[in-house]
Amino acid sequence: MQRIKNNPTYKENIELSKVEYFLGSDLQPLADDAVARAQLRGELDDAISLLSEREQLVLRAFYGIGAPQMTFAEIGATYGMKRERARQIRDKALRHLRSKTKSLIG
Repeated sequence: MQRIKNNPTYKENIELSKVEYFLGSDLQPLADDAVARAQLRGELDDAISLLSEREQLVLRAFYGIGAPQMTFAEIGATYGMKRERARQIRDKALRHLRSKTKSLIG
């Protein structure tokens, strides 16, 4: 028993477990991170809700927001449009978001 306690690895493990207790482990997100993610998700949903339904569908599918991430070809096949049209809708939606956020900030 004495031999285990004098082992530096044992002491390091004890110290590490104390630090993990207060700071959290890399395997579990901190509570603050979860709150920040939830707040960011709400703000993102609010911003996307300002767009047309088609723009919302394309953005959510392309970036994987609330659904699996898709390519332009997959979006086009799913929603009955060409790949290039899906890209154009995504670009237009991003322009709309930029202009609306600038007007809200400024």
